[in-house]
Amino acid sequence: MHLTTRVKTDPHQNLLREKGGSGFPYLVFMNAEGDVIAQQRDRSVGGFTKTLTALTTLASLEKKAAAGDRDAAVELFIAQLDLGKHKVADAKARLKELGELSPEQRARVNEPLTNLEVQELMSSARSADAQKAVREQLLAMRKEGRVPTGMYATSFWSQLLMKAEADKDIPLAEDAATHLKELMKSRPGAERMLKQLDERLAKLKGGSGEAGEKTEKPVKSEKSDKTDK
Repeated sequence: MHLTTRVKTDPHQNLLREKGGSGFPYLVFMNAEGDVIAQQRDRSVGGFTKTLTALTTLASLEKKAAAGDRDAAVELFIAQLDLGKHKVADAKARLKELGELSPEQRARVNEPLTNLEVQELMSSARSADAQKAVREQLLAMRKEGRVPTGMYATSFWSQLLMKAEADKDIPLAEDAATHLKELMKSRPGAERMLKQLDERLAKLKGGSGEAGEKTEKPVKSEKSDKTDK
């Protein structure tokens, strides 16, 4: 554990930058030589446990995969995904090399791969136009049933809620708000956050018509109002 104090007399004040960090908190696993072997992005107990398990099995899987054990190669790939050792493009290329996976293996690959894709998309959104493009891609992922888990889920649904508000898409807004409420309900300050979500939905519905339906002007009848004699 290291705390960057910015006090010049304290040791290792450049350690954060040296190990690839750019902000706080920055959590990584390092080996005995001080090399970063995994970045911990999911800061839950389950996330730490998952990373530690992947690291402890990595060396064994590498040996088996090198010896031609295909199942070990798949397990190695999944462990590497969990540890963030692949970019999306590289991961998809490696996935093709591995060939057909079992349904269980495919499910285990899809979760970290989806999370990785969302992470890369979010990090690329550095301008207003880029954010709009990213939201379109996130919406496409949702339509394909590829939804991230853990810490990436909140960002995913928050971005889709903003898109829904911009597009006045009430069904999408309701779907995003439902997922956000589920994610936020056990967090500190949940009552305030849930209230804000309800207020955003109410504002959107109030400005767009109920259930997203456009209000149409009544069509005048072409029939004469005169009573037939």
